[in-house]
Amino acid sequence: MQAISLPCSSWVAGPVAAHSRRPSRRPCVLARAVEPQSKPIAEQSIEGLSSDYCDDFECTSSPAVESSVRTLAKDLQRANGRWTPIYASNVEYSDAYRKFKGPEGYQRLDFVATSVSDAAVAVTGMRMLDNSAAEIRWRLTGKLGPLPIDVAGITEIGMNLLTGRIERHSEKWDLRGCSPPAAAAWNAARIAWAAKQASTDASAAAGQVLDSLASVDEDTYQQPNPNDPMKFFQQKDTFKQDAILFVGVLLLFYALVQAWGQLFSGGSSGGFGSF
Repeated sequence: MQAISLPCSSWVAGPVAAHSRRPSRRPCVLARAVEPQSKPIAEQSIEGLSSDYCDDFECTSSPAVESSVRTLAKDLQRANGRWTPIYASNVEYSDAYRKFKGPEGYQRLDFVATSVSDAAVAVTGMRMLDNSAAEIRWRLTGKLGPLPIDVAGITEIGMNLLTGRIERHSEKWDLRGCSPPAAAAWNAARIAWAAKQASTDASAAAGQVLDSLASVDEDTYQQPNPNDPMKFFQQKDTFKQDAILFVGVLLLFYALVQAWGQLFSGGSSGGFGSF
């Protein structure tokens, strides 16, 4: 709360015999609320972080762990769908709507950047859960269509102790700061976005399988020509074409099941959700 002083007039009684009053000026203090702002990430402390990384026998952490926590906090604060490459090759991202493995999935982790207008993220706190796990608390404000949103979120990560690379990443949010229509719109938009991502994942997987099958040389085998035992003719093996068609149908069915599951999976105000 910030106080400001303004001149303020009041009437003070003068001598009774003179039956007169004169104006007297004194300072008047008014209170004005100031919107809280988060400190720069570099100036915020990480609760529970120890700088004693090693003792005489073993290392229990490294400066790379702190660097990864602060880097991810900056990425969350920018909210532009771009992520610094601080993820391990086996990183696992999970939430109720979206799951993937590998750092390639971060190329399409862009819900806030593509769906929320006037997005502003304030990092409200960071703390270590243990030597290799951390929690980042954030607050997102903006608009989802015409509806204003105010979302509180928690990012949890698990890291490699020596390299600091993130190996596990999960998100959860709290929609109690949103109106009921805004909370419903948030969940509906996230479900639709996650279903689209699942469909893209399935299409990419189908393409890889089909490419691997197409790279195999045509299987042919020879049979004797019954009209001339000394001649042979080649007959194409159609097994590969049948296999490609079968795999394509299975992958299409998988994509439909994933999309259906995304549409009807629950997403509560305290549930998990991707950023």
